[in-house]
Amino acid sequence: MTGLGYACRQGLADTRRVAGRAVLLALHVALLSVLVGVSAAMVTQSVADIRAASRLVDLRAVYFVAAATDQPPRAASETLRRHLVDVLTSGRAYALRSPADAGPQPENTLVGYGSLARVFQLAQVDALPPYALAGTASGHRPGQSVLVDGVDVPIVAAIEDAGYLDLWMGFQPLSGTVVVVGDIERDLARASDAEIHDIAARLVITDATGADIAAHLTATAGTTTLFPRWAGDKISLDYEPELRGRTAFLGVFLAGALTTVVGAFGGLQALVRSRRRDLVVHIALGAGTPHLYVRLLTFVVFAWALPAVVFGWAGAAVVDGGHQAATVAGRIALVVACVAVAIPLLAARSVARTDHYSALRESTW
Repeated sequence: MTGLGYACRQGLADTRRVAGRAVLLALHVALLSVLVGVSAAMVTQSVADIRAASRLVDLRAVYFVAAATDQPPRAASETLRRHLVDVLTSGRAYALRSPADAGPQPENTLVGYGSLARVFQLAQVDALPPYALAGTASGHRPGQSVLVDGVDVPIVAAIEDAGYLDLWMGFQPLSGTVVVVGDIERDLARASDAEIHDIAARLVITDATGADIAAHLTATAGTTTLFPRWAGDKISLDYEPELRGRTAFLGVFLAGALTTVVGAFGGLQALVRSRRRDLVVHIALGAGTPHLYVRLLTFVVFAWALPAVVFGWAGAAVVDGGHQAATVAGRIALVVACVAVAIPLLAARSVARTDHYSALRESTW
């Protein structure tokens, strides 16, 4: 262990001796790693979107897109309210909304109605609405309560590993979210017109039939104009083209990242040539291949591996609130570890195969 520690210290000294080359390599790696991290997180996000949308495709889900217009929606009728109550209590539809900005309530809170547990595979609970489910990273636990829309709502279960597809945005993990399952009849009876319009536009019908779609369009015709869209269309029109574009960018940045591997190997070879006499003496005094390997590995770690992992994570952290950062950083770290192990191993073996006695005489004379 003492020998390996000495080898590590010598590796740090070698890195300081070629500090200019090490810093330039680290800057090159950092820039490309940020780009790789950003594009990899975007690809991972698109894959999550498609997987979540595929779940809705299996459920034959239809959602609705509001027509672009400068005219505000008209007042919600009692017919629309009654229609939404009937649809959401049927067990074949759901809607999610953000709570009103009235009074203190937890951040990252969603209020949902209908078949949330079935669609998003949330915990099935034996409780009457309203009740809440708390994500494991939300800071709230079962047995506590939260104040939402002026109502004290008990938390009855935890959300372990789930997410939902916001069809107007993308896949959203629920680990840091409090999901309130609302009382449909009570909430919709006292909801404002704006909230009724929001729920009607965000309604998703599963196992949808033509009659279901026609009924919803008829109920909303007097207030706002909606167009139905199958979840499968969301994949083919939005997510798949997005994934292809993001994958192309990732391929370009990965190709650029390969140049940093070449740069790291070239820098290590230059370090070996410049420190050849010192390395030969090191070996002549009893250092084995493991000691030589640790000495060379130190340069690769500080000039290449650490910048690649740190800045790759930083790039992923700026995408989608960092939801994909842990996954992307883990994959980047795995690839970087494999390359970082291989580069000094090749260099150490090439040095170890030299005729040390001839090299020592050359270094001495």
